[in-house]
Amino acid sequence: MGVLLRKERKKQKISQKELADFVNVSIDSISKIERGTENYNILTLLKVMKYFNLLSLFVEFIEKENKNYEMNLLTKIMNE
Repeated sequence: MGVLLRKERKKQKISQKELADFVNVSIDSISKIERGTENYNILTLLKVMKYFNLLSLFVEFIEKENKNYEMNLLTKIMNE
């Protein structure tokens, strides 16, 4: 997942600082997530996906898996 996030961030010419500020984590955390050396929680993942306008992919996954907890978190993020 981290490699995909890094590719998308670079594709959109977004700095780690910009992403970190939006997600409300440290730059170091973004760097570690991209390198795969730090685990991230679902809320952080949703915020990153929101930043990149990729929430629709997550919605598809949730609907297929019928995961209520994740859907509640997604609803919360979308309303922020």
